[in-house]
Amino acid sequence: MKIRVVIWAALISGIGLAIEPSHAEPPNAGRLLEMYDHELDEGAQKEFELIISYIADGFGWANAELRRRKTPPLYCPPPKMAITAPQLIDICAAQLLRINRYPIRYPIKLLVLRCSFH
Repeated sequence: MKIRVVIWAALISGIGLAIEPSHAEPPNAGRLLEMYDHELDEGAQKEFELIISYIADGFGWANAELRRRKTPPLYCPPPKMAITAPQLIDICAAQLLRINRYPIRYPIKLLVLRCSFH
């Protein structure tokens, strides 16, 4: 299970796997969401949700640091509202459909950031 988390983290973060050629592109958001909906078993879906929540948490920490520095935040989250990873994944899928970019190339981290304030 730990190895699958590392593989997903590598795919999502854009680092890529050591076995991939250096020119290979990381999977785009549309492809990752398609895999989440149709190809992953329940365990792999939970791992994907965990990684998405880590990405969102990272943006939250970045916002906290920006506020500490008295600079504008990356986004303004809704007050007193916690969004779960499955909800964020649904929001991301809807956002891709709305901007007509599903399933073309769109970085997953940018999509998560964009969906954090829409």
